[in-house]
Amino acid sequence: MPAPRFEPGTYDATVVSARLGESSSGIPQLRIRFTVGPKAQEADLYLYFSEASFERSAKDLVSLGYPCRAFSQIENHNFSGTRFRAYCKHEDYKGNPHEKWSIAFADKEDRPIQADKLRSLDQKLASWFEDNPPAQELTGIRNDLVSQPKPRQQAKLPPDIDTSNMPPTALFITDDDVPF
Repeated sequence: MPAPRFEPGTYDATVVSARLGESSSGIPQLRIRFTVGPKAQEADLYLYFSEASFERSAKDLVSLGYPCRAFSQIENHNFSGTRFRAYCKHEDYKGNPHEKWSIAFADKEDRPIQADKLRSLDQKLASWFEDNPPAQELTGIRNDLVSQPKPRQQAKLPPDIDTSNMPPTALFITDDDVPF
């Protein structure tokens, strides 16, 4: 088995071909050959349709655009050119690392938390705070963190400038007066 060519992570991929068959142990599988990376290197991912993996593989199949409700039609469907996000991880196989590819799902749907689980989390957090009180009560804005305006300083002007016609505020400067 060749050494891994890609680092673990998510990559843009394009399907080259898909072929329905059986694994060496007799499990129905769909081998998807795809290109990945800037050099369009080919890699394979397998969707296995055993009792344990059927639901996940069926979702992957639909995400690749398969519209039919029958496997007998899969050979007639053209997967070529289908773009998807492929996830690579490294696994040990007979003492050697190899790439294992799957379809990445970045837009998983978040389910709202159930009320009883939320109450349980509230209790755990409250208990944790009892054992780990914050150094300072966080009840509002800490005044020591709020920037205070700097006092205005009288401008140091050369002695030959007549300040008698200037308004009194013109003789004071702050950092706020700087235009940058």
